Amino acid sequence: MDQAFHAQEPRCVQDWLLRRRQLGRSTGRLEDTLFRAHIYTDDPFFAVIGVNRTIRALRLWRDITTRFRFLMAIPAKRRVGTMVKWLGFLPSPMHGLIVVQRSKLMKASQAIALALAGRLTVDRYRALLGYLEHLKVSPISSLPTRPKTAPLFPPSRVIHTGTTGTIRILRPGRLYPSPS
Repeated sequence: MDQAFHAQEPRCVQDWLLRRRQLGRSTGRLEDTLFRAHIYTDDPFFAVIGVNRTIRALRLWRDITTRFRFLMAIPAKRRVGTMVKWLGFLPSPMHGLIVVQRSKLMKASQAIALALAGRLTVDRYRALLGYLEHLKVSPISSLPTRPKTAPLFPPSRVIHTGTTGTIRILRPGRLYPSPS
């Protein structure tokens, strides 16, 4: 649908689109998107290039939320800008980075250390994987065909008993985890 509007773009945007399409041919990914949406449960994030496209995106989102009667955040929580907090992160698509609070990085680092030591509970391990999935999301990258943390999900790399025990990370070349 957005293709119909590409001809109306300024020359600089059309040139950018052409370069990004050429890049996409070599990477096999969508590199020329001017609109991207990521939604985690009830927390949407939109990366949009251009004023007119932003207005169309906001109208479309309003149509969707109205049609399906989604309950949206109160107006005080709604944000529009070049760097808006989403899920506790500050994505900056124009720079290709995501700013993460030091406390969140420390918490993740500690959980990773516990997981590697075989002392992380299953529920905390699953929470860590969810957190890491959000870290790898880049509003300017193409959606992956599978999560980058997929090898960490059971049963491929982790074994555990039940849902409350601790997990053990299986190392390459090991058939069984080391005893406790």
